[in-house]
Amino acid sequence: MFKSRAGRTLRVLMWAFAFTLWSQAPASAGSVTFEGICKYPLVDKLPGTFTIEASIPSDWNRSDPPSSINWRLNYVDHGNADQLIYRTGASLTVFGTAKIAVSVARPDGSVALIKVPLTLDRWDRAPGVTQPFPPNVPDQFSLSGSSSVPPGVEFSSNGVAKFAVTGVVPTLSTKDNGQIGILRPLTTDIDGNLYTQSDTDPSTSDILCRPNAGEDTTVATTDVYSAPTSFTSTNPFVGSATMPTISPSTIALRGTINTTRQVSDGSIKGSVDFAEVWTRLKPRSFGSPPTSGKLAFIPVSTTTGVIDSRLTLTQLVRIKLTESKLFGVTPLGLGNDCQAKKLTTITYTSTEPGFAFDKGGTLEARFPLSDFNGCAEIAELFSPATLNADNTLRLTVKPELPPQE
Repeated sequence: MFKSRAGRTLRVLMWAFAFTLWSQAPASAGSVTFEGICKYPLVDKLPGTFTIEASIPSDWNRSDPPSSINWRLNYVDHGNADQLIYRTGASLTVFGTAKIAVSVARPDGSVALIKVPLTLDRWDRAPGVTQPFPPNVPDQFSLSGSSSVPPGVEFSSNGVAKFAVTGVVPTLSTKDNGQIGILRPLTTDIDGNLYTQSDTDPSTSDILCRPNAGEDTTVATTDVYSAPTSFTSTNPFVGSATMPTISPSTIALRGTINTTRQVSDGSIKGSVDFAEVWTRLKPRSFGSPPTSGKLAFIPVSTTTGVIDSRLTLTQLVRIKLTESKLFGVTPLGLGNDCQAKKLTTITYTSTEPGFAFDKGGTLEARFPLSDFNGCAEIAELFSPATLNADNTLRLTVKPELPPQE
């Protein structure tokens, strides 16, 4: 059963086919056209022309390689298909897969062999076709498909790498009048050696294709290099804070932002370190003598964040008073426990898009502050009162400092 249809279908496959692989990605970085031959079941080798493109970047970062490569392939057989293909009124569908064999010469002298899988779209011929096959295009039978696959290769050293095509193997199936065709398996390769099909499915048939000797099949070369996976920076800042339950005045601030940011996703770890600053304290009552205190923002965990078009940093701090003076001159006894009852989370956000550590920018934050306790020594002079959520910070971040030698 299907023998006559199989023979008719094999003539289609034996004498002419073209398949094209494309993707919706940007244009590929490399391409090559070369002459080759293909071995079909039942017949000898047939010549053809190959054009292959691949979206291999001209520069390959070992630390951040491309996640996928898109391949495009076109093959046209040079047989006289229009004279040899039987034309019948039966419908015909051809479909299948293919693999492109690629040799990758690494900078260290080693060679990697990869196989790029392709899924071919089905090709349909409607019943009753009598004109040259396919319609009005003699000598061409077209199949198309798409593929975007991982690179399949890694590099351990820098230098130039070369991607070259060494062969193509389509595996095709057919339907004749809606019924799966029984195809003859390929039994010998191009050199006449015994060959075993890529699968045991009797409805599929492999076709072996390779470049002619002396053909340049280099589809792309790429310059492999190493780039840092992260960057560190130290940026000084000046700024101001408003903390109504601590001070009736605007509090001047200064310090540094120390960060390590990942190239791959922009994530950040580091610290926002404030210098301790003196500020006028909120008086307990009208007529209380002026009292000042040294305010400290003490980090208790790693600052985390991310930089995209804007910078966002979040830190957890303990806010406390470490010293106090009467009239700005006379030290007052103050223990180590004059501090907010609860830890404070501060989230800083850059005010403008395009923040860059090498240029600096402005960060703003609004944060809550819990009641202070442990301030008994200055309780008659200072009244931090109750929880207040309306505290603000504004930091002017300067360009990063050059690395220390």
